[in-house]
Amino acid sequence: MSPQSSDASVERRGPAEFAVAGSLTFGTATEVHARGLAALSRESAARIEMDCSGIVAADSAGLAVLIDWLGCVAREGRELRYRGLPDPLLALARISEVDALLQGEPASGVVR
Repeated sequence: MSPQSSDASVERRGPAEFAVAGSLTFGTATEVHARGLAALSRESAARIEMDCSGIVAADSAGLAVLIDWLGCVAREGRELRYRGLPDPLLALARISEVDALLQGEPASGVVR
């Protein structure tokens, strides 16, 4: 395991509450994605909260991880909410026009 990948973690903090910390980058995305999916699959609550305030670095691969976790949970009829998203990650999401999705808002252009 490389030093970069070892600093990424997904931890349970309480009932239906998790935290992701470290680097969410191309170097860690595969590992963090798998850890997150494993943690989320063990949670049975309909609403889950993920604290992202411990993310110290992120790129488009990290953004893709967060979006995929949302989709995986949604396919099970459950909801995942992110809190504490770092400003640089939100800026990347804004450029990609998925910031509303990460913040639990309907994406623009989506008809409900």
